[in-house]
Amino acid sequence: MIVADVMSRTLVTVMPGHSVRHAAQIMLDHHVSGVPVLDGDGNLMGILTEGDLLRRVEYGLTGS
Repeated sequence: MIVADVMSRTLVTVMPGHSVRHAAQIMLDHHVSGVPVLDGDGNLMGILTEGDLLRRVEYGLTGS
């Protein structure tokens, strides 16, 4: 098995100014466990994953 066999083919992204709540909803809506974070020019700034969101809750950072 190779990566192409299990990866999502539809690219779903967020921008750094989006709220964590918005990013989580996008991930839920698209059934993905992570999304690339792109700046206004489409450059990759990072990746947000389910694990990042779980750690946010563990640290008590549950605000918007």
